[in-house]
Amino acid sequence: MLSKKLKIFSVFDKTTLFSNRKVAIDKSNINHALSKLYSPGESYQFIFDFGVRQIRFASPSVYEFFGEKADGFTFDKILDRLHPDDMEHFLNCEKIASHFLFNHIPKNEIPDYKVSYQVRMRDTKGTYKLLLHQAIAVVMDAEMNISATLVNHSDISHISKENNYTVSFINIKGNKSYYNIKSVEDLNVRTKVNEDILTKRELEILGYLSEGLSSQEIADSLFISSGTVRTHRNNILKKTKFKTMSHAVAYYVRQGLI
Repeated sequence: MLSKKLKIFSVFDKTTLFSNRKVAIDKSNINHALSKLYSPGESYQFIFDFGVRQIRFASPSVYEFFGEKADGFTFDKILDRLHPDDMEHFLNCEKIASHFLFNHIPKNEIPDYKVSYQVRMRDTKGTYKLLLHQAIAVVMDAEMNISATLVNHSDISHISKENNYTVSFINIKGNKSYYNIKSVEDLNVRTKVNEDILTKRELEILGYLSEGLSSQEIADSLFISSGTVRTHRNNILKKTKFKTMSHAVAYYVRQGLI
């Protein structure tokens, strides 16, 4: 029987478009990618190097989740803490992601998309938490194959405890995105649906609200007035028909839309 790691690596083996060479990691690319990810709860980050199929760098905050020091954090330890019932979902998301990145969009657009899905993982107390997985390519080789990805795991258990068992591909430049995909077949027939009723700025504000920021803090971050933020909040409620912002935030996080 294949180990968990070999199962996921077998997904990578089915495409020749993941790089097999170790490459240098440009910090400016990492900082840019980090600005496109968001964490509605406690989080940790790591770089996965496809050339050596190992975690190259991990943030110190992995200790808060797993009691592991960053320099000893490995891919095996992630898989060991994955909920047994979510393993097939994890594999399915990676299969769909491989198909999307290498068959559904031009290769030059790969760095423009973040892959987003949810998994349950066990913390140091043995409690399973629902984590939002976001990954984005930060290094491409000369042939535009993916060499390394930045991964952000954030705890969203305070927002939802139910895995939606889908994967979304969100364009960080505000272009066409693909939401709530369940299979490769689903991807081939699905496009954006009513989730795109919100503007890029409205989604951005929802993301900040999910992080617990006040209207004034959001205004300061976006260099706009608090009145403008309130207008956006009112427009979000009118468009989505939710009664409260907390309902809107919870829905968009659960569905992987922000």
